[in-house]
Amino acid sequence: TSTFLGAASFNQAVTLHGLIMILWFLSPLAIGLANYFVPLQIGASDLALPRVNAFGYWLWLFGGVVATIGFFMPGGNTAGGWTAYSPLSSSGYSPGAGPTLAFAGLIMLATSITVGSVNILLTVAVSRGRGITWRKIPMFSWFILFTIIAMLFSFPSLLAALLLLVSDRVLGTMYF
Repeated sequence: TSTFLGAASFNQAVTLHGLIMILWFLSPLAIGLANYFVPLQIGASDLALPRVNAFGYWLWLFGGVVATIGFFMPGGNTAGGWTAYSPLSSSGYSPGAGPTLAFAGLIMLATSITVGSVNILLTVAVSRGRGITWRKIPMFSWFILFTIIAMLFSFPSLLAALLLLVSDRVLGTMYF
């Protein structure tokens, strides 16, 4: 038997690993690539809203730090899997401040990806260079555009669910 991590700590570590890999690495990867390549490919000097872009980055960073700090709180972090399904993510199954911090970090992440997605969509729509029509946009930028549209369908829904989950945990509402 291993004494490095107990069963509860192992579940928390695996959950946090899943959250970081899926939501703090893979999802923002599209926005990170788009930040660099899309303005170059469409002839724009920069993204349409650079301050919104910086705001999204700082939300992403602080959200990751807040979610990771939850692992070191007394009682640990959320252990319900990276999907955070209820009732495993409720106060009854994941008590303490750690899971609440993880969900607060997820709220910051979902907000970050949503504002970043809107910025890239707006950049492609209104900041194209002279002579770059919709038919002349390179394939990579089209791929990013469709990925961003998919993110705009999924992450605001995730944000709403996380807000309801945190309100259940902090305010005592009973949505889930």
